[in-house]
Amino acid sequence: MTPLITLALLLGLLVGLPESSSAQTERKLKLQALTVGSGDTPISSGMSVAAHFAPPDESQFLEVMVQSDSGWVAYGPQYTAGPVSGRALATVGHMTGVPWVGPLLTASIPLGRARLTATQWVTMMGWKPHSYEKPVGRDQLIPGYFGGAGLGFGPITVSYYVNKYIADPWNTLPGISYNGNIHKAFAISSSMTWNSNTSRPMFFLGATWQPQ
Repeated sequence: MTPLITLALLLGLLVGLPESSSAQTERKLKLQALTVGSGDTPISSGMSVAAHFAPPDESQFLEVMVQSDSGWVAYGPQYTAGPVSGRALATVGHMTGVPWVGPLLTASIPLGRARLTATQWVTMMGWKPHSYEKPVGRDQLIPGYFGGAGLGFGPITVSYYVNKYIADPWNTLPGISYNGNIHKAFAISSSMTWNSNTSRPMFFLGATWQPQ
């Protein structure tokens, strides 16, 4: 499925959303942000479209991510516990047509003028993708992992993540990102992440629309 087809499908879904959600209660999901980007991050590659939904009381969260050869849906409650806030999400997606599932947990806590965020994402892939050429210990029910932390100072975040994908070596992924508003309804984001397995940097540039 090409990026243009996936983009058209996602935008078609969103066009019908505002009319239907305007008649719903305050706990129904509404579009919060739509991001279109290109480049590579620790969890995305190529062109990507991400839509975030939440109700006005922010008790739930839904993310729909579409990429050129992969995508996922993440849904679950948002929580607060004292100064800590986060999400406990169930996720399901595909990588080059191979399905996977897994829990995704996030937490965020203010540290003075900074903010510390942590992510833990464990997945189980149905089987080895045909495009993956390295030998693996098992061809079905292949575990994966992505996790780490970021320290944000205003629009700048310094992060360090690790990733385990099928039989690839554990990949350490230090990076820095920027996410800032250029208008009350629009923001731009960019990032640079060092891919330790390839010894090359990964760059990403995106734009976000936030309905007012």
